[in-house]
Amino acid sequence: MSMSDKVHRNKSKKHSEESKKKMSETISDENNPWYGKHLSKEARRKISETKKSQILAEEQRKKQSEMMKSENNLWYGKKSHRRVKKKIT
Repeated sequence: MSMSDKVHRNKSKKHSEESKKKMSETISDENNPWYGKHLSKEARRKISETKKSQILAEEQRKKQSEMMKSENNLWYGKKSHRRVKKKIT
């Protein structure tokens, strides 16, 4: 079984509201390992530079492009606010 099979194994299953609440409580506030911590500007800059320098294979770029166009995309079917559009252009 490949890693991609493992990632998508529960794709069709939905968590119950009770399960969602338990998961939320488990990682909220002091239980979250990042609670109260912040990355320094230098660390954020290093991460940013690393991500910018990564070059994706053509196959990976196509796969990401298709994923962003599908209904699984968070913004699928939504419209940006005109202030955001103005800011982008």
